[in-house]
Amino acid sequence: MYRAHRVRGTPFFMNSKIIRLNVAVIPPERVRQEAKKVSFALAQKRGLFVLDDKHHPHVTLYMSDFPKEALPRVLSVLARAFHWRVNDPILLQAFSCVQKKDGYAEVHFRGSARLKKLQKKIIALLNPLRGGIPAHQEAVALFSKTGQRNVRQYGYPAIGKDFCPHLSLTRFNERRPQAFLPILVRDFSFLAEAIGVYLVGEHGTCKKLLGPPRSPFRPPEKKVPVKIVPQRKFC
Repeated sequence: MYRAHRVRGTPFFMNSKIIRLNVAVIPPERVRQEAKKVSFALAQKRGLFVLDDKHHPHVTLYMSDFPKEALPRVLSVLARAFHWRVNDPILLQAFSCVQKKDGYAEVHFRGSARLKKLQKKIIALLNPLRGGIPAHQEAVALFSKTGQRNVRQYGYPAIGKDFCPHLSLTRFNERRPQAFLPILVRDFSFLAEAIGVYLVGEHGTCKKLLGPPRSPFRPPEKKVPVKIVPQRKFC
């Protein structure tokens, strides 16, 4: 069975001085609801977690460990740089649903130069705030050589060519290829418009949205009722 990885005998999410943060794309409501529905169905097949209001659907851009006291600075830097929005929305086109070797069931999106550029900017802003603390030490031995180098330098393995945009639905203890047959991948494609910062829990879940303080999505335009004035008839 997969268990929480440990660092010096303590899971990272129980360390009182370190927090793991995930800066991620917040999917729109339609995709969030679809992800929750599919995650619930997979969880009935012995998934280890289910997406719900306490485990938020997301697409990770940067996830790393930070000193707890750095959190206010992280939030203020991102708010000032992005106002929690992607200036020019980026298409995230879903193309497959796979189970990785570590058991995660994921929807994968096609990467793009613009998405990698967004990730690069976020890392440049936040990596200096980590204070050089080691990150992902519970799993670093499982990463590729490039991933290990990225972790040492930037605090996150999946950067640049190794960046694989995905939305995790659940995690299994064993291979379960038949579980994915009913999933319609096309239902997960969307325009990335908003980003947020989450507190990370067990299995890499995003258990609490720390920023933005309110919804970053633009409200739908209100339809202004058109008053129809009957035309006067002239004779």
